[in-house]
Amino acid sequence: STWGHLSPRTTWAMLRTSGAARVLTRARHSAAAAAPSAAGVSGVVGIVGGGIAGLVAGLRLAQAGVPCAIMDLAPHSRYGLDYTGLATVLNHVTVERLGQLGVANLDKQGIPLAKLQVFDGDSPLGALDFDAVTLSRGGKGFAMAISSRTLHELLWNCVQSQPQNLVSLRHNVGVDQIDRVTLPGGSERLHVRLSGGAGAGDATRSVVFSALIAADGVGSKVRSLAFDEARFGIKTIYGGWGYWHVIVDNPAGFALPPTHAQQIVMPGKLLRIIPVSPSKTFLMGTVTRKQPTPPPLSHDQRREEFLAHYAGTSHPIAAALLRAVDETKSQFVQLRYPAHVAMNAYATGPIALVGSAAHATLPAFAQGTSLAIESAISAADAIAAAAKTPGLSVTSALERWNAARHESMRAYQAFCLNTSNQVQTMESMGFIQRAIVKTVLRSVLTDAKLTESYVK
Repeated sequence: STWGHLSPRTTWAMLRTSGAARVLTRARHSAAAAAPSAAGVSGVVGIVGGGIAGLVAGLRLAQAGVPCAIMDLAPHSRYGLDYTGLATVLNHVTVERLGQLGVANLDKQGIPLAKLQVFDGDSPLGALDFDAVTLSRGGKGFAMAISSRTLHELLWNCVQSQPQNLVSLRHNVGVDQIDRVTLPGGSERLHVRLSGGAGAGDATRSVVFSALIAADGVGSKVRSLAFDEARFGIKTIYGGWGYWHVIVDNPAGFALPPTHAQQIVMPGKLLRIIPVSPSKTFLMGTVTRKQPTPPPLSHDQRREEFLAHYAGTSHPIAAALLRAVDETKSQFVQLRYPAHVAMNAYATGPIALVGSAAHATLPAFAQGTSLAIESAISAADAIAAAAKTPGLSVTSALERWNAARHESMRAYQAFCLNTSNQVQTMESMGFIQRAIVKTVLRSVLTDAKLTESYVK
């Protein structure tokens, strides 16, 4: 960068006089007195993306006394709508970590889960015992199923309760350019050009960040700006299938065990059933397609396609829930196409990618949200460590963070990709091939492979 010869004071003065840095001025100066333990991180940490992972990163930094600014591209009126009709399973480690972050009422908003039962049609194939996994790891607590939008709201409420000098949330703000500047002494700063904002004067501006956490999803803008595709081996793979999802009101006399999630494997498709409250259940069904096809704009058409895809389902609980979707005709059915994002490293300089921006994973075992939360917490911890460890730069801290996470995440991604592909291609397999796949799935569900992937 041509700004590399400028001192931090001169650079900040230039930005202040141009009106570019006012969004962070109060946070920057107030935090100096409020958080002396964070003196090693000079300036505000930027977080791009105000979804679940971004909010978690902000909470963790604020907890460590490191000031941060969360920026989300969505306007306030549409904030959180992407989570409508989605649900997730949080493993016991994630539930415990969210409690440590101060997320209130988590246990009252979801359903504790004991098992994930897997069926071949209506015949049991195997099960993942969440409680056994917890105990085997010397842990405590429980796994939990929860509506993704509910979880996002709980995190948002928690962020709003934090001191404004430590964490702020800005809507309708995007990232246009990122320049890494090396200062005398070897430390780095990020000059980030932003667009959008609430006021006319905020249409475009530049801000100085000490570090950047990108939690901006599969199509990450930060990844495209700061990570060279060839150097980092970035690959975005379409998994060959889409998934329908809907949260349905439970029908009268519903008999699903309240602590059990179920996954029904059928030729060329599967259906996942997860209770998310005493009165609501999440359904996720897959559809094999060679190329992503835009879903119908009409809600009625989406619902009809979803129901037609599962016509004749023999599993009694699944059949009852599908009838409820058909009878109420008020459920918000959506169709999405998950992507698999793989890359050689999740950090470059003082920039870290977390969640789907780094390692989008096919939703084979409902662990994507837990993995995103864990990566956000651990990245924030790495940045906070640079504040408390003399001689440790943010760049070095994030290099260590990447080394600790990368291989295990790539292994889990490959596990999900292979398992998903085997299930989705069963329809075109012969009898012997299908029998082999079912045997492998049964083995995976009963030995250590799934357990180890689950806890990672």
